[in-house]
Amino acid sequence: MASINLSENLLVICSSQHINLFKQQNSLLNYSFLSSIDITTIEVNLKGNKKKKTDQDKILCSSLSNNSQYLAVGTTSKLLLIFNLNENKELSQPFYCELIKAPTKICFLNNETVLVSNRFGSLFKFEIFESKISEGAELLGHFSMLLDFCISPNGKFVLTADRDEKIRISRFPQTYVIEGFYFGHTSFVKSIAFIDDNKLISGGGDSIIYLWDINLFKCISTSCKVSETAIRKVGVVKIVEEEISKEGIICLPDQSNSILLFSLNDQQQMAKMNSFNCSNENEYIFDFVVDVDRKTVFCVGRQGIYYFQPTTINLSSTGLTELKLLQFSPPLNNSLLNELNLSEDQLPLNSLYKIPLNGKNLEDYKNRKEEKLGRKRRS
Repeated sequence: MASINLSENLLVICSSQHINLFKQQNSLLNYSFLSSIDITTIEVNLKGNKKKKTDQDKILCSSLSNNSQYLAVGTTSKLLLIFNLNENKELSQPFYCELIKAPTKICFLNNETVLVSNRFGSLFKFEIFESKISEGAELLGHFSMLLDFCISPNGKFVLTADRDEKIRISRFPQTYVIEGFYFGHTSFVKSIAFIDDNKLISGGGDSIIYLWDINLFKCISTSCKVSETAIRKVGVVKIVEEEISKEGIICLPDQSNSILLFSLNDQQQMAKMNSFNCSNENEYIFDFVVDVDRKTVFCVGRQGIYYFQPTTINLSSTGLTELKLLQFSPPLNNSLLNELNLSEDQLPLNSLYKIPLNGKNLEDYKNRKEEKLGRKRRS
């Protein structure tokens, strides 16, 4: 699976086993290659001189600090890698720590604090001190896999979304104080994002975008069903209607070649405005990131890096607008394009749907468990 990060004039593309850095050129939409590193070549020595095998490692999630000094990466071998980007923004040997479970999301709270959620349902905090990482401190836990989290714009709350159809709001940093829950989704909640201190959007396995009132713990409105697949990610971007700037909601369906744009009217009802599509119907968009200052959305797919600027100027009457390929000087090399094309989702969204319990799948579960125990005995 590939991911995209943006900060200042730096663009980061993580594709399977490689991290690729690009720098913005004179043109706002033109980038040049800076450096790259293969995470399987990183030598990892844990406590007691225990070596960690990384030759089959894959990147699960990543995050770039606001000042572009640090890049954090979570891997399938349960490692948190922190790269200190020097003045030339070159990738070098990272410092690292071992995680208890595979990470699902990484986010910088500030330039020296990293938050990491995992498949066990926990949210951890790590501090960066002079090329070292502190022991992780557990902030909170769910009884279900954590799929997303975010801090409120005012910094007072942390919201966490899980596989059990719910969103939880906890006081921050006193995360042991649970303020409440948001119920309404009929399947897992994959992505959440704040519009402002009082409003939150969410999307997931039921393919519907929910708009929540943070203080009243209730759903204000919902979208129609946006696709036949789950919603992979939701976000917020500025749009302009009749010379008035307002928030727009963007949505990435799973296994899709398009990103959908919705507007909110004065009654807080959602209406679909546009669909930004790749010309190739077989394209698969993995991730997107919003550049707030430039009112631009960048996204990474199997066949390249794209962008669009959702202003009323480019909103077509047909409701369809083509995504534009981002320019690189020199052009993207074939090895990166090949790796993007071969990228696989390490946590397929289809696997998050719950299967109703019956006699057959209970028997299948017992057989799989017996096979795993047999492999352990033989090893």
